[in-house]
Amino acid sequence: AIFAHPGTKIMTVAALIGRFPMAMLGLAVTLLVVAETASYATAGAVAASITLAGAVGGPLGARLADRFGQHRVIPPLLGIHIAAVTSLTVAVLAATPFWSWLLLGVLSGLTGPNLGAMVRTRWAGIASNPRELGSAFALESTLDEVAFVVGPPLATGLAVAVAPWSAIAAGMLMAGSGGFWLAAQRGTQPAPTVRAGGAGPPIWRSATLQVITALMLLMGGTFGALEVATVAFAEERGSVAAAGYLLGIFALASGLTGLVLGARPGNWKLSNQVLVGTLALAVTTAALPFIDGFLGYASGMFAAGLGVSAVLIAAMQIIERSLPRTRLTESFAVSTSGLLVGSAAAIALAGALIDAAGSSAGVAV
Repeated sequence: AIFAHPGTKIMTVAALIGRFPMAMLGLAVTLLVVAETASYATAGAVAASITLAGAVGGPLGARLADRFGQHRVIPPLLGIHIAAVTSLTVAVLAATPFWSWLLLGVLSGLTGPNLGAMVRTRWAGIASNPRELGSAFALESTLDEVAFVVGPPLATGLAVAVAPWSAIAAGMLMAGSGGFWLAAQRGTQPAPTVRAGGAGPPIWRSATLQVITALMLLMGGTFGALEVATVAFAEERGSVAAAGYLLGIFALASGLTGLVLGARPGNWKLSNQVLVGTLALAVTTAALPFIDGFLGYASGMFAAGLGVSAVLIAAMQIIERSLPRTRLTESFAVSTSGLLVGSAAAIALAGALIDAAGSSAGVAV
């Protein structure tokens, strides 16, 4: 039913392609830096610089998109982002000073457009009723997980079979093709909001957004720690390529939950959905540091992933119902920034612990 609206199929495909780097860039940069320096702490610091800067740049870019229109904002941001990530890759390969890696990482993060927030804002203006919007948000969360199912194995496969830099190159190719294609779909984008007398009160004053962002901060910590620790777990057991598949299994489980919730929207109270999802994630990840073999770890990752989409879908719907429609892209991006900040902090902490005590210490984060 949601695809009966004109332009939604093309919009969805473009946004999916453009979001693949979200699932590839952090892992690809980690693999490249580890290959060049043999240090997870260094790799974690570079990945964290991208992620933390993205936490700032995402809401700023989303605010501009709300104000001036996505078709005007996405292309320049994306152009600078691709140039910055390319420069970072060259700098790592050329062994330039570490501070230059961090500087380019910050520029890369600041300019990465938050396509997930932008496409959700498009759906909020297209959907005819709350059930359609619930299905649309479930679809988008599921497609996020599709990117995270395919992206990590693709990144690790390219890094191992071709060269570490090739995973970054593939991610930037998809970022450009998907992002510019989405920007060209002007029929589905919301109208720019002209706000007289300033931009209005800061959206972060919303208690709802504060609570959801705090939740996203902690979930992001789980994601970041698992990403870098899973790479170390696989390397310790002689198969770096397995890391992509293990991370993909985590995302696959989340995607399956998203499909179920999307097919039957509105069956759960949103607050209950958040509670059950977070409890499931907490209990299952608590067991992961005590698992040794690939099969057990994969099973644990699948169980942990089942709760993720339940939380993310409900959180986005709560924001859509609680925040002004004219600031929706910015509101989605602020909550996503919580994920990014939590992920960056956990990546840095887990990287240092892995160097000191092995992968299980990183998973324990």
